[in-house]
Amino acid sequence: MKEIIGNIWNIPCDAICIPTNGNVDGRGRAIMGAGLARQAADRFPDIKESFGLQMFEQPNLKVCIIHRFTHFDRRCVLLSFQTKSSWKDPSNIGLITESAEELVDAMNWEKFRTILLPHVGCGLGKLNWEEEVKPILSKILDNRFIAVSEK
Repeated sequence: MKEIIGNIWNIPCDAICIPTNGNVDGRGRAIMGAGLARQAADRFPDIKESFGLQMFEQPNLKVCIIHRFTHFDRRCVLLSFQTKSSWKDPSNIGLITESAEELVDAMNWEKFRTILLPHVGCGLGKLNWEEEVKPILSKILDNRFIAVSEK
């Protein structure tokens, strides 16, 4: 896994991972109220409905394509990356590990070359990147994966 500093939306790639909580609201829409998930929902207004439907149809899936779009003149996808079971809870390192393993399998199938992800679980999820998350992801994710930090 590589690491860079920058704005995840301004970096050419094949896929961007969006940390998620696996929850839907009373109308069946994915709960995407903060962080990068909120940014994605603001950029792509229909994403909450389509992602909510996917979660309903495949409730155990931690990683899935939730949106396709053009990014820097190339096809790109947004991927869910589940870090917690409820938006109210802190992120769970076991769930992050499972999501990372599922992500590798999905990317091998899709043959993506460049996959961006933020420091998953470390914002509102309250985990520490250097001490808790990075050591685990470094063992799972290869150099196709780029962890992006804004600072």
